[in-house]
Amino acid sequence: MQSVITSVIGVGMEMVEQIILAMGLFINAILDIKKRQISVLVVLLMAIFEMGYKFYYDLILFPECILSIIPGLIMIIISFFSDQSIGYGDGLLVMCLGLYMMVEQILFIGIISVTIAGVFAIILVIFG
Repeated sequence: MQSVITSVIGVGMEMVEQIILAMGLFINAILDIKKRQISVLVVLLMAIFEMGYKFYYDLILFPECILSIIPGLIMIIISFFSDQSIGYGDGLLVMCLGLYMMVEQILFIGIISVTIAGVFAIILVIFG
């Protein structure tokens, strides 16, 4: 049975899921660049939608969900002990991404992010 959203706009729920994720990340990226803050409300709405989506379509696999939010929990712990050099919002956002992605994908994103940051840091040291 198709939902009202999918019948009106003609896309599948997977596409709606990806659109909501992209919009939430885009809004938080703009806020992070302008105000150096992440909207907890947007992250919370993203998490609520994804949990509802997974429960409705019976996609919840508890061991995978728990594993996928662990990187975000680690970031929150690091934030606590590093006087928020990373920020609690960043940890919450990674926890929310854990609902959307597998743990391997979250760790891969983390590795790529650190690598890109390192390359830019080297460029700034050499030319800055």
